Amino acid sequence: MSVTLLWLDVCLDAGLEYIEEGMNDAGTAPSFFCKLCDCSFTDIMGKLMHAKGRRHRLAYKVLWLVLYLLLCLSFCHYLHALFILFSS
Repeated sequence: MSVTLLWLDVCLDAGLEYIEEGMNDAGTAPSFFCKLCDCSFTDIMGKLMHAKGRRHRLAYKVLWLVLYLLLCLSFCHYLHALFILFSS
């Protein structure tokens, strides 16, 4: 399986953990809130449509890209510190 297909598969069902389930103000019906996109829904179909939508997938990709870059930068900083330590 190619990397592109794996990335596509991850992005189609990605970010469901950022959608919280709660109750409406009256406490009678479920409501959903996406912490990633800062939007809310009143039904399960809205939640699923949002999770597969462009805005949510793009926000999820940006979040993970930033986390990945921070991880890479911290690893490069660690390698640089090791190089300085062992080069002297």
